[in-house]
Amino acid sequence: MTRRTDLPTVEDVQLAIKELGETIGKPPTVLAVARRLGLANTTFRRNFPDLTANLQNPPSTTTRRRTRPPSAGSTSSNATTTSCGGTITN
Repeated sequence: MTRRTDLPTVEDVQLAIKELGETIGKPPTVLAVARRLGLANTTFRRNFPDLTANLQNPPSTTTRRRTRPPSAGSTSSNATTTSCGGTITN
């Protein structure tokens, strides 16, 4: 049987995120916030999914967007090839 853990409030989580960000100078990781709050990583993710999503995808502070280089063999068309060799167009 697992023990029940009292969860922090959303305000407590936001304060921890702010404090960690000021301490390390960049947005903290989900694991760092969970540890700061005394929670297991999974417990934090399960109970604070919106805050977890914000930590994983922080708002950009620059106007430049990173793009991935095209994968080998990809084309710039909008067609999608199916596993049987057929093509579905969008």
